[in-house]
Parts: sequence; C-alpha cells; structure tokens
Amino acid sequence: GIYQDAKGDTIKTFLAVYDNLERAAAAEGGEDDPHKKGLEMIFHQFKELLAKEGVKEIEAKGKEFDPELIEDENFGENEVSQVFQAGFELNGKVLRHAIVQVAN
Repeated sequence: GIYQDAKGDTIKTFLAVYDNLERAAAAEGGEDDPHKKGLEMIFHQFKELLAKEGVKEIEAKGKEFDPELIEDENFGENEVSQVFQAGFELNGKVLRHAIVQVAN
C-alpha cells in the first residue's frame, strides 16, 4: 500500500549511509583500533535498525545469478563472485538491486 511504498522510499535514502559505513568498516585498521571498533559497532547497530524495519540484505555472493534481484553486465546463469553494492528488500519487494560481478 501507500504506507509500504513511502516506507520503502524513506529507507532507500538511508542505504547510502549503509554503503559508507560498510566501506569505512572494511577500510584498513587493526583489530585494536578504537575508531575501527566504534565504526563496526555503529554499522552493526544500523543493520539491526534496518532489520527491525523489515529490511533484508539480498544474499548474492556465491549464489546463482538472478536478474530479478541482481544487476550485472555479464548476463548468464553463473555464480556471483563479487558484490560491489549490497542489494536490499523490504517485505519481499526489492528496494535496491545488488550490483555484482559474475564468474564466467
């Protein structure tokens, strides 16, 4: 309904924050780095918030390529080897497709 569409549109605007937190958490830094630990905690909290709202990351890595959920330049029934941008769905409806590389 209208509420779900509005909710989906709102959540989409937060996905850029997810991308930035993911990049920052993956960046160089030792396990004892307090900045890295803090970032990981914030990223974890953000993921939990999204999950509470019914947002689910689309599992892509290692899965068979599915054009319904995933965008890729190489169209083929192959295995996803790398995820460049996580995809998400809300109550079974795709909010954002995953952007991936497929192993040929």
